Amino acid sequence: MAIPKFFVDAAGIWSGSKKLHLSWLQGDKKVTTSSSPMSIVVGSNDAYVTISYTWAYEGKKQDGKVTLIGSGVGKPITAAWVDSWHQSSSVMNLTGRWEDGNKVTLLGSYSAGTGPAWGWSIEFTLVDKDIFNMFMTNFTPEGQGE
Repeated sequence: MAIPKFFVDAAGIWSGSKKLHLSWLQGDKKVTTSSSPMSIVVGSNDAYVTISYTWAYEGKKQDGKVTLIGSGVGKPITAAWVDSWHQSSSVMNLTGRWEDGNKVTLLGSYSAGTGPAWGWSIEFTLVDKDIFNMFMTNFTPEGQGE
């Protein structure tokens, strides 16, 4: 199997919510919540998985996709991520490992203009057959999560 088995187990349509944390804003606008349907589609022969999701910010629809490919437990996993709100005009490439169990964490980085690169992580966890989580975290060049 090329992708972690838990993605095969989680394949299908999921419903949930997205929380967007905007640390630079104050008050009620600092954290926004919207519904966020998600689909998990596994490629033939379990060769890859694509996670597609939609959400909204200030009433405007947003969407994104993450496609992962790997070669088994303990081996590297690579991913490509695009999102209509979070990114400019490039695909973010991320890498990680599936050590075992129902969790994969991917790490990438991006330029924020001048200065050192910022970091980004995407974590997928199948908690049980009814709960699938996707967490994204933005990291300052000093390594602090936002």
